[in-house]
Amino acid sequence: MRVVIGEDLYLLREGLVRLLEAHGFSVIAAVPTAPELLEALISLKPDVGVVDVRLPPTHTDDGLQVAIAARREHPGLPILVLSQYVEQLYARELLADAVGGIGYLLKDRVFSDDQFVSALRTVAGGGTVLDPEVVSRLMTRHSRDEPLAQLTPREREVLALMAEGRPAPVHYRESRVEACGRDLHPAGARTFRRRQSPGPGRRHLPELVGWWPVTVDLIEAARAAEGFMPHDEGLALAETAAKYVCQGPVLELGSYRGKSTLYLVTGVRQADVTKPQVITVDHHRGSEEHQPGWEYHDPGLVDQSTGKLDTLPSLRATLAHADAEDDVIVVVGRSADVARHLDGPFGLVFIDGGHTEAAAITDYESWAPHVALNGALAIHDVFPDPADGGQAPYRIYRRALDSGEFTEVLVAGSLRVLQRRGHGTNPTPS
Repeated sequence: MRVVIGEDLYLLREGLVRLLEAHGFSVIAAVPTAPELLEALISLKPDVGVVDVRLPPTHTDDGLQVAIAARREHPGLPILVLSQYVEQLYARELLADAVGGIGYLLKDRVFSDDQFVSALRTVAGGGTVLDPEVVSRLMTRHSRDEPLAQLTPREREVLALMAEGRPAPVHYRESRVEACGRDLHPAGARTFRRRQSPGPGRRHLPELVGWWPVTVDLIEAARAAEGFMPHDEGLALAETAAKYVCQGPVLELGSYRGKSTLYLVTGVRQADVTKPQVITVDHHRGSEEHQPGWEYHDPGLVDQSTGKLDTLPSLRATLAHADAEDDVIVVVGRSADVARHLDGPFGLVFIDGGHTEAAAITDYESWAPHVALNGALAIHDVFPDPADGGQAPYRIYRRALDSGEFTEVLVAGSLRVLQRRGHGTNPTPS
């Protein structure tokens, strides 16, 4: 692999040359000034360039300006910035073009040659490697037109935690979370990869290698959709779908208007499985609390031709507006009736239907037996304290735990996720 180095300090420059050559790299140029670096990057077109920020002649941001200029001449030219400083203005410009490999490491936070060499190979291969401190600094000051500026404070907080190598605020009790065998919260180097350019009007956060590529517009669509799923619980539900979809399709009981459905789609997309993998079941006549005279009744959902509540058009509109229609199989019918014809096994069964005792028990008895071995049963609106909410979901949650078939793996607000123990045999479709 051919490398060009731009570093003004002699000892560091020569040290980099020897380190890289010892690891099988070919250093074709090692120069101390910005003009020399620009000439080398453009004329030699290396496999990757290693660039210091503060180079002669001005010792300010010459290195970053050279990197930007070289990538304009050779789009996608891999560049790894290695510096003592985070120069925000040009760093954001360098990271914003979404083409080819980019890295930004701080010299005093590179602790081994393996770490540095691994980062360099990642960048040369088209990936993006960012030191967590760089991410933190870039999030502290930004213009209103940049993708980071369009994120909510909560999403910036989650991204910062991810960059620091910590999981998102909802913690699985297991040591890690996986999607289709890929570790969602990897330890070690924080390596980012940039997704393919999202196109006009769509924006993506960077993605941790092995972590989900957060599609901000889809998450925003889920957040904005009408429904009763708090955002933190929705993100936890998305992580759960990403983890368990490889055990089988994801089944949702209680589509309502599609808010939680979009969170499930978000997770399934991250697992990169063949779609559609989300099946959502609802009779679309509303639960008891949605009926006239009850707290959550919405007259706008009443079909004027029948006088009955009908949430199906709203669900379809939610999916259409989020460009998620092809991700979801919509089944209209009552839970027990559908269960007689749709057996599974399912990687995830998410119960979020009626909250009467009868409705909750029907959902549990109809679908819990069809959760795959090592699959998950998720139950929403679980309130151990009766003062906080209805007890029917809590009772089926306790019933699942007391059965000995399930182990609790996640608690997020009123969302509970239980994993089915991996013994016996999977349910066989009839």
